Amino acid sequence: MEDQNSDKQKLIDYIQEIVYTVLKNENLLQAEWHLGRVESVISPTMLSVFVDGSTISQKIPCSKRDTYAPNDEIWVQFVNRDSKNKFAKGLRGL
Repeated sequence: MEDQNSDKQKLIDYIQEIVYTVLKNENLLQAEWHLGRVESVISPTMLSVFVDGSTISQKIPCSKRDTYAPNDEIWVQFVNRDSKNKFAKGLRGL
């Protein structure tokens, strides 16, 4: 009986490892909210932003209803947790 339980646990552990690997490879373990710092305002709807402490800025769209300035700390949303589909969601409060 112990051998069956041991085999079951090994199978469960193996399945968990596979699921974790797939989720990790698809970036589904990463949260969709990230930290950004505005490098510059390109237009009322586009910012140049350093995301998660990166030293390379990225062009990220924003709402024209919000006003941003260089060095503003903002929230960046990865839409559907997709790092290639970002949107500046607003200033980070204290």
